[in-house]
Amino acid sequence: MRQTLSGLSKRLGLLRRALALAPWIRTFQVRQPFRFLRNYFLIERSLLFDPVYYLEKNPDLQGKGFDLLAHYVALGGAENRDPNPLFDTLYYRKHCGRELASEDHPLVHYIEKGAAAGCKPHPLFDTAYYNAAYPDVAGSGINPLAHFLRHGAQDGRNPHRLFDTAYYLLRVPELKNGGVNPLVHFLNEGAAMGIKPNPLFYPLFYLEKYDDIAASGTNPLVHFVENGGREGRDPNPMFNALYYLERNPDVAASGQNVLVHYLDAGAREGRDPHPYFHTTYYSDMNYDIIDAGYNPLAHYVEYGINEGRLPYNQYDAWIQSKRLSAQDLEDIRVHIDQMAYRPVFSVIVPVYNTDERWLRRCLDSVIEQLYPDWELCIADDASTSPRVRAVLAEYEARDSRIRVVYRNENGHISAASNTALALARGEFIALLDHDDELSVDALYENAALLNAHPDADMIYSDEDKISEAGVRHMPFFKPDWSPDTFLSQMYSGHLGVYRTEIVRKIGGFRVGFEGSQDYDLVLRFTEQTEPARIHHIPKILYHWRTIKGSTARAADSKNYAYTAAGNAIQEALNRRGEGGRVEFVPDRHGQYHVRYPVRDNPRISIIIPTRDNAASLETCLASIFKRTAYSFFEVIIVDNGSVRMETKSLFERWKALEGDRLQAIPADIPFNFSRLNNLGARHSRGEILVLLNDDIEVISPDWLEEMAGQAQRDSIGAVSAVLMYPDNTIQHAGLILGVGGVANHSHKFVPAGSPGYFGRLLIPANYAAVTGACLMVSRTRYLDAGGLDEELAVAYNDVDFCLRLLRKGYRNIVLPHIRLYHYESRSRGLDAVDDHDKDRLKRDMDIMEDRWGKLIENDPCYNPNLTRAREDFSLPVVDHALNIRLKLQRELLLDPFMNPDRFKSKDEGNIRTAGDH
Repeated sequence: MRQTLSGLSKRLGLLRRALALAPWIRTFQVRQPFRFLRNYFLIERSLLFDPVYYLEKNPDLQGKGFDLLAHYVALGGAENRDPNPLFDTLYYRKHCGRELASEDHPLVHYIEKGAAAGCKPHPLFDTAYYNAAYPDVAGSGINPLAHFLRHGAQDGRNPHRLFDTAYYLLRVPELKNGGVNPLVHFLNEGAAMGIKPNPLFYPLFYLEKYDDIAASGTNPLVHFVENGGREGRDPNPMFNALYYLERNPDVAASGQNVLVHYLDAGAREGRDPHPYFHTTYYSDMNYDIIDAGYNPLAHYVEYGINEGRLPYNQYDAWIQSKRLSAQDLEDIRVHIDQMAYRPVFSVIVPVYNTDERWLRRCLDSVIEQLYPDWELCIADDASTSPRVRAVLAEYEARDSRIRVVYRNENGHISAASNTALALARGEFIALLDHDDELSVDALYENAALLNAHPDADMIYSDEDKISEAGVRHMPFFKPDWSPDTFLSQMYSGHLGVYRTEIVRKIGGFRVGFEGSQDYDLVLRFTEQTEPARIHHIPKILYHWRTIKGSTARAADSKNYAYTAAGNAIQEALNRRGEGGRVEFVPDRHGQYHVRYPVRDNPRISIIIPTRDNAASLETCLASIFKRTAYSFFEVIIVDNGSVRMETKSLFERWKALEGDRLQAIPADIPFNFSRLNNLGARHSRGEILVLLNDDIEVISPDWLEEMAGQAQRDSIGAVSAVLMYPDNTIQHAGLILGVGGVANHSHKFVPAGSPGYFGRLLIPANYAAVTGACLMVSRTRYLDAGGLDEELAVAYNDVDFCLRLLRKGYRNIVLPHIRLYHYESRSRGLDAVDDHDKDRLKRDMDIMEDRWGKLIENDPCYNPNLTRAREDFSLPVVDHALNIRLKLQRELLLDPFMNPDRFKSKDEGNIRTAGDH
């Protein structure tokens, strides 16, 4: 009875609503009122009619007081008006025309028949794809478009294979709160802003490359989906659509969109999207990305290009150029015979259930050493695989230099390493993992170094990775000993050679630090020696096997190792008494920040030379005084002859606001950056000085305290930050000597979100020199080094100053978590702009070459194997493909997510500053 009454009540409600619609039936002269009412209520229930959108898109209806849904049902559908942003009536009629009768209402047809038939209401809403991807929606009977508009977008569901909703929401996080559908946002605003709908489609690139599309006003992704893919138009600089179609005639014949095919099948099948991106090579060399579910090209353009991963086997050409010739091998044998000092190396190998293939390769790589004075000390950590014992027994019987201990119980890698260490009789131990390989000359190179430096206590080399197929890849070219970089990551790694006496003195490997036992060992070891006795061999002497479960393969495969490393660093900091606190770099395993507290609340003097650059200086001062968390500072403006009233007014206004925290010092002299800063230093009262350009804007509120904590350390000279251009690409992250002449900025033009070369943009790291555009140093060290050299009036005075600090035994450091904007130097370009400047620059370069030629030739914080032609830490392989890659890298980084346009352009000033070499 109750159900009967409820049904009757609903019918009465519909009847009342039908009667209420009668005036609109008359107004719109509806010929079939029952059909009208049926369609009206059907569309209303579907939630696919958006009255706000309908009125906005149809201004002729505004102010008329119509029931908008009634208008749409009676007239709008026939007039091809759209009911919501994702139902394109003309598109629907074109693509579902065979199934749509002339009298059918398009939206009603989609609701009743079209959705089930897979008809698309919009180029970027693929009904069939949505139903297939989300069977729960298909099974529920809910209209797929209605589901996406109401729930699906906020759930991160994708309307099309080429629109990744979750990816888009990461780039426009304010959309997560609802209100605006992400696909609608992309259609209305996002494409024009250059926000990518997926990792492999670059809207701005597409519009810039194809000006006919830009002129037409067509959404770039819509065009690519409907026509561009078939026409061979490129979705990004690393996907050559014509190349893909020509190499894959089956794709061309199918008519399938090239990018959709690559995502769904092509990458899995090893098809290449570009002559200089080899899908199979990239996948084989980077197992971690496959395990994580990444498309190889998507990973490369999002991460790999800035992590130094190679898109094809470019490294092989470098390997071939370094391969030892028959003459090289003979020369090495002669040199060994002539060595006055023949140290014995004890190669320590803990073994546990190693795959026989890799164990044999590991042991063979020791037996094949050109240098013969070694012993192989192996500890089997109670392996359960019988083949391990059989292989070890075979090798022990083959060579008397091989000794094996079989542990009775498994103790993990620290205990097993100590067991192997107990066998060692050599003066030095070398650490080798049970599935890795040594280069044939590894021990020879160490012996040669020890003949030149017999007092060496620790030696480490460069390294690379080797795949299961034996392909070498991902070389890591390291700096010379850099203690602060080492506190941020275990970069010395492989091959590590250590004086046995010291290893035993410190107790060997500590149980409890498994996975980072070598990191902990080196932290303790280096406390027992001196930097001068730590040597780096800039050659690839170690091949780290990338197999499942190894840290070489996947950064998160041994999380316990990274926790142990953090503990080891903190214990080292506690032993050393500098008060540092270790922090993990978020989402980056094996990389750390060490923060040092500021002691005794020192006054910090910020010295800013300027001349009639009021707009930039205003931004600079406002950011300092309003954003800086540390309060005990003063600003010394060194005015190099400003004449404009706006500049004078600015000085007076800020002086009135800040009182004795700001002073303007007149310096009516010819421009000399060094002299201006030295003058500012003489007028300052701070215990710590900051040299700062007037076109800097502070971003990080904790910049002064973080930098000061470092500057107060006894071992630290100059401290700097990462400086960014307004488009959020890197301008400065430390200087590399010898790049482009005397020095240039590392990671220049790389996006601010990039990790840099092996994480260098994520960790505090040592550099030989830093920019004078933002340089902090203690007053004592500034004066001790003689301040800036006034003979170097404009260029290289910062480099010269840093190298003098280096010569006095101090280390220079860049803090990547401290970031500032540097506005004007990018547009100005090279310092030399006329003949006078060219002559002066040449003279300054000559001075630097005379003073620092050896350091410029071999930057201790860089690596001689890396290019001196660019700032990108690439190999000096000169070929067409490399130049293409470098060009593509610049274009690929045009991503507003990485480079949001957050600031308007600034007026140019005319003072010329240091650090803009």
